[in-house]
Amino acid sequence: MLSKWFNKKVKTLPFNALIEKEAEEAELNIYSPTWKYIIKWQEERLIAERGKNDAPHHNSDQTAYIRGRISILKDLAELPKDAGRKRPGLMSRPSAETGE
Repeated sequence: MLSKWFNKKVKTLPFNALIEKEAEEAELNIYSPTWKYIIKWQEERLIAERGKNDAPHHNSDQTAYIRGRISILKDLAELPKDAGRKRPGLMSRPSAETGE
């Protein structure tokens, strides 16, 4: 009688699908201690990167790299404003037709 329970095959999702499903269902709580920590870190890094960007001794590639980091740090702070916007999951690939 128990053999039917042990022989039953269970369909499982691949790990990537589990992460993506969890990310789609998650909500950003801007009042959480974790988010406050992230924003504090982001502000400190942004100040440091802006300081690096102001230094005169960087070549154009270094300056572009630093500006890219600054842009990413700014995007991080904008996450709460984008919370309602539908985005592809973390593990998804861009669509060939739309680029999204």
